[in-house]
Amino acid sequence: MGEITYRHLYGNTYEFTVKTCTKLTAEADRPELEINYGDGDSDTIPRISQIQDPVTDTKENLYRGIHTFSGPGTFTIQVEDPNRNMGIINISNSVEKIFCIQSVLVISPFLSPNNSVQFSNCPCPEIACMNQPWVYNLAAFDTDEDSLSYSLIPCKGENCADFAIPQVYQYPQTVGGGTMSVHPVTGTIVWDSPAIIGEYNLAILVTEWRNGVRIGSVIVDMQLTVAPCNNVAPEITDIADTCVQAGTHLTRSVTATDSDLGQTLQMTAEGVPFQLENSPALFSSVPAQSSVIGTFSWTPDCAAIRNSPYNVLFEVSDNAQDVSLRDMKVWNITVNAPPVTGLVVTPSGTSMELNWDDYFCDEVHHYSIYRNTDSVVIDDDCCSSGFLSGSGFEQIGTSETNSYTDTDELIIGNRYCYIITAVFENGIESCASETNCSQLDFSVPILTHVTITSTDVSSGSDSIRWTHPRDLNPLQFPGPYSYNLYRSIAENYPEELIFQTTTEAVLEDCDTLFTETTLNTTANGYRYRIELVNNGAIVGSGASSSSSFLSIIPNDNQLELSWTTNTSWQIDSTDVYRESSPGSGIFTMIERVYGTEFIDTGLINQQLYCYKVKTYGSYSLPSVIRPLVNWSQEVCAAPYDYTAPCSPSLTLLSDCDASTNFLSWNNPNQSCSDDVTRYAVYFSPDSLQEPSLLEIIEGDQHTDYAHFLPQGTPGCYYVTALDSIPYNNESLPSNKICVEHCEPLYTLPNVITNNGDGINDIFHPQLPYKFIDHVEFRLFNRWGQILFETQDPLINWDGTESKKGKTVTEGVYFYTCRVYFLTLSGEQFMDLHGFVHVFNGN
Repeated sequence: MGEITYRHLYGNTYEFTVKTCTKLTAEADRPELEINYGDGDSDTIPRISQIQDPVTDTKENLYRGIHTFSGPGTFTIQVEDPNRNMGIINISNSVEKIFCIQSVLVISPFLSPNNSVQFSNCPCPEIACMNQPWVYNLAAFDTDEDSLSYSLIPCKGENCADFAIPQVYQYPQTVGGGTMSVHPVTGTIVWDSPAIIGEYNLAILVTEWRNGVRIGSVIVDMQLTVAPCNNVAPEITDIADTCVQAGTHLTRSVTATDSDLGQTLQMTAEGVPFQLENSPALFSSVPAQSSVIGTFSWTPDCAAIRNSPYNVLFEVSDNAQDVSLRDMKVWNITVNAPPVTGLVVTPSGTSMELNWDDYFCDEVHHYSIYRNTDSVVIDDDCCSSGFLSGSGFEQIGTSETNSYTDTDELIIGNRYCYIITAVFENGIESCASETNCSQLDFSVPILTHVTITSTDVSSGSDSIRWTHPRDLNPLQFPGPYSYNLYRSIAENYPEELIFQTTTEAVLEDCDTLFTETTLNTTANGYRYRIELVNNGAIVGSGASSSSSFLSIIPNDNQLELSWTTNTSWQIDSTDVYRESSPGSGIFTMIERVYGTEFIDTGLINQQLYCYKVKTYGSYSLPSVIRPLVNWSQEVCAAPYDYTAPCSPSLTLLSDCDASTNFLSWNNPNQSCSDDVTRYAVYFSPDSLQEPSLLEIIEGDQHTDYAHFLPQGTPGCYYVTALDSIPYNNESLPSNKICVEHCEPLYTLPNVITNNGDGINDIFHPQLPYKFIDHVEFRLFNRWGQILFETQDPLINWDGTESKKGKTVTEGVYFYTCRVYFLTLSGEQFMDLHGFVHVFNGN
């Protein structure tokens, strides 16, 4: 058994601890070990302690050394021992196989220094019972709070290379029977159940993860002895994971039972909670027969708060005389930061003042402030991560003190609810405070309607309504009163004064309605703001609001509607209306939606359709009239097919004998389209060029094409699908298929009888030649003079000199011929050369 762990000291200096478990009776003893640090340096480190157990014939050895690395990097630290124990069942000739353990250390300027995983359990020795489940856990913990994962791997040999499977190494269950697995999160190993007695070696890789990045690992190589026995293992009752808030006491009873009569059960517990300095956990259990109970108790303090859960390993073992068996269970405890208390929300003018109690923990870095409109009940059980998700609360700010002022465009007429969380330096966020809600004083007017009553490019009209302020202090603002209405185009802040009411002594006598009739409501949406004036002085204005503005995007047999609704009130739902026929003025509701988009389908392309939408909204305060109903402008559009068909799937068969490539593809109308009318076939003679249009195939049922290539050239193909004219939308290309050139065929004769009898008078290649693009043919006399040359693959030399035009004399002539043919990678050639015997027959 062995492992290498490490601890960061300072800078790039680390302390390494090597633990091994060896036979006490073995002749070899290792007072020191050589360690390789993975950076080119190695060292001999001394043994600092040894624990001997004559009963089990084992000794646990501890070695320690310190090493400084020159800089960042990933370092593989390893230790080798000349031989393993003799007679290991799952390692062939084990006594001659090197034992090697390995750990990985990552030093990065982007990560804080890392300490390796540590282990509470030491399997020295570890014994299983034949035909009974064996359960084991290394009780690993990480002081850096990194996440751990576990996996079974082959044991390692020379240079820490994996033993070859199955020539050298086999997993224990392969030769010993049953099934073996390790839980990837808890690290519990279960072998259910070994059937062959003997000694086995296995290795567990424990990997550390920080924010999803692998930052280190340790390999534990351990030995397991399977012995004969008649014992049955005890069993711990399942324990549900839990969470606790810092400062809260947690107590849990754990029960284990055993079906073997007369055996005494002993329960223990291990884990980081027991090792904490300020608030350690406690566990008590009294050995008992048949059934044993353990009691876990813990009051974690603020220093125990962390994101990852604490693992508590409960172990129960019996006292059977032959082989003691055990059961193990891992219990996860998450320690949360307690909620902020005492939140009070007080309206102040156009802002909200938030105050809360000093936090329970001194280590808090800042507070996060969350807000929602209207009352929302959230799940205050923050055991589950993301307990605020879906609640509607959004973070609006932070504070380093226990107060905050919200001035973020609060709207009179709405009720605002807040929660506060405490955030620590490491990013841990506390449970949420209780929700506290309030609303601004209703001391200024608020808009309730901005509706389009007529759609036109010059005489369109908007109707604007507002509500008198109900909390206006008449002693502070005794009147007389009037309203100013401001307007802007689109989403600009309304600053253009377009209407002033008459001045009235009584506020309720002032107008709360205005209709503007000279607008371009076809092209523009308009935004409004209402302002209260007291005796010529401005009191204030409520939040601005816009009319709903509708837009339409045409597509194939459908129209995609979307609208903007930038209002101070909340939009609860929207009804979509469509005109029965253009110009009729009769609109019928066709759908109710709860967003800002709607697609009207099943329409006729190029036929005009007209729409408008009606929104229903409300302020969160029930004292404001509801629903608030507002219309958009009218918009007309005609569907048009802008959507391309889906792509065909291409197959190809190449026939060199026929010099033809046969293409075929599926009809998309039978699967993913409905308007394909024809296909486009694209071709390029090599893989370097983009295919260009070769042929248009009319009719969606015509899904094949034969491409005749007399020269047998290679090529690349793809096919697209097109819909009907006038849309002419083309799909994305199908899969591209490339075929290589056919094997060229070109043979030259060696005799020509130039006697005019019409037989063998012309020198040309044996026919038919195939798949040749061109040649460079040259004919020489015995003095090396060129008598004839051509690029024509047929050559057709008639026995005369090209320059002199006379017949050559009988004899032997030499030729060279470079034969060019096309391939996917471009033009290629082959060289031919030989002799031609010329006989004139004279």
